Amino acid sequence: MSRVPLSALAAALLTGATPAAGPGPRWTADGALIRPDGVARWVTVGTSLALGYNDPTSGGAARFQPLFHRVYLEPRAYEVMRRSGRFPPGTMLALVLAPATERVAPARHGVFADRAIRLEVAVKDPGRFPGGWAYFDFGAAEPGSTARAFPPERCARCHADHGARDNVFVQFYPLLRDGDGGALPTSSSNSMLSAPDGPQTPP
Repeated sequence: MSRVPLSALAAALLTGATPAAGPGPRWTADGALIRPDGVARWVTVGTSLALGYNDPTSGGAARFQPLFHRVYLEPRAYEVMRRSGRFPPGTMLALVLAPATERVAPARHGVFADRAIRLEVAVKDPGRFPGGWAYFDFGAAEPGSTARAFPPERCARCHADHGARDNVFVQFYPLLRDGDGGALPTSSSNSMLSAPDGPQTPP
């Protein structure tokens, strides 16, 4: 029988949202988040290339390296959000960063996402964090590693000011922004789709 953390349960009773079932976030005794397992099997809700929130020229003359950003939502939280329009207490969103790589045979043009180099996680737990959400950076750490929440001014403040829904940048995630209409009709949001070769003309 799965148990919902008391902090998430209390927040759910106050907000009317249903806690996400399942194991949810795992914490150490001193409040650090344990790196979630199996993120690649979560629901892919958004992918972007070189998306950033600062002027790229503000870092000086250093060459800007574009990164793919893949955003995953824990499946149980996705089902609650899809039905209710709310992210339940216990929600976890994962951001996986991978460098854009090119010139690998037989490709002649374009780029692809190479091996992931960084994992960041957002957790909704109003009973634990005053703003409701907290943000964690695991870098390239192995499973079982831990991370502590960033100070609010690092991430939480920007998400609170600019997140289109409940501190989340759903404006970048069509599956969440538009509901199921944001995805092509497949059996799974992570399904591979076949497409004809050559340039595609939008309808």
